[in-house]
Amino acid sequence: MWSVLNASAWEELPDGQLRGLLRYIATEDAGRFEDARRAATDADYREELLRELGQK
Repeated sequence: MWSVLNASAWEELPDGQLRGLLRYIATEDAGRFEDARRAATDADYREELLRELGQK
């Protein structure tokens, strides 16, 4: 199953993992969201985070 995410709509989401990840994708600014900062440099962690987000 595929999930399609609109990174440019990150501002419309409530605070949380998905908002932080989409903000990073759209702006390359991780802000206070540590998961996005880590996902930017750790491919294994990025895959794990995307799997978790897909299950919610």
